[in-house]
Amino acid sequence: MPIRTCMVTRKKVEQNKLFRFTVVAEELQFDPLGLRRPGRGGYVCPTVEAIRGLLKLEKKLSHFLRTPVRVSSETIEAQVGVISD
Repeated sequence: MPIRTCMVTRKKVEQNKLFRFTVVAEELQFDPLGLRRPGRGGYVCPTVEAIRGLLKLEKKLSHFLRTPVRVSSETIEAQVGVISD
């Protein structure tokens, strides 16, 4: 299985154990089954802390993914369903 790096924790983990996100029209979108949606993509550990950390990295994500990215907590929460205060 290929090894990928979590964009938040920077840990190297097997690809099938990470959440995949892609950029669609400058909006970060969850790729639920890792279906390789078109566009730039990246991986995040499937933990609440990592998902919350993703929301804080908007400026860095543009650098990591080499494309402009907007991160909406409502969109990510609705798609992933793991963020709650």
